[in-house]
Amino acid sequence: MAFDQVAPGNSATGRPLQSEKMADYCKLRHISFDWMLTGCLKGLNQMMDERRGRVKAAMQAANLVTKYAQLKPEDQAMFTAELYRIMAQP
Repeated sequence: MAFDQVAPGNSATGRPLQSEKMADYCKLRHISFDWMLTGCLKGLNQMMDERRGRVKAAMQAANLVTKYAQLKPEDQAMFTAELYRIMAQP
């Protein structure tokens, strides 16, 4: 595995990184394994989005849209009217 290779800062001793320590480090600091091990920028982007709460907000919006779609048409109209009323308040 990639994290069993010799660490660049530890090349003088030639000791390999220990898999369990690396996994614990990543878990403790909520670091993406993809990014840490392979340098995958998608993993870094996902990690930063999770830290900033973007993923949760997007999931909540998707859940709201799904729940709205499950309402009866008259309930959707009532919800929409109430939403517009709330948004119109100063």
